[in-house]
Amino acid sequence: MVNQVRRYVHAHLCDDELSPERVLSALQLPRSTLYRQFQCEGGLGAYIRDLRLRHAADDLIRYPHALVLEIAFGVGFKSASVFTRAFRRAYGMAPQEYRALAGK
Repeated sequence: MVNQVRRYVHAHLCDDELSPERVLSALQLPRSTLYRQFQCEGGLGAYIRDLRLRHAADDLIRYPHALVLEIAFGVGFKSASVFTRAFRRAYGMAPQEYRALAGK
C-alpha cells in the first residue's frame, strides 16, 4: 500500500490540488492505515511537502535561469510565499540563496 501511495504522489506531485485527502479519495484507502504508514515521515502531508521541496531544490540548480516562482508552481506549490517559507524552514535559507550557493 505504501508503494502505491508513493507512486500516486510522484505521478501527481505537480498538481497543486494534491493533498492527503485527494490521495485517500483516489486510492480508496482507510485513513487510519494511511496515516499510520506515513507517521515516520511526519504524515502524508509532510511527505508531499518534503518531496516537492526536494524537487524544487534540484530544479533551482538544474534550471538557473528559471524564475523561482515558476519552479514553485512547477512542483505544486500554490503561492510563492508559501513555497519560500517552507523552503526556508527546510533548508535554512531562501531559494535564491540556495541557488547562489549551489552555483559557486
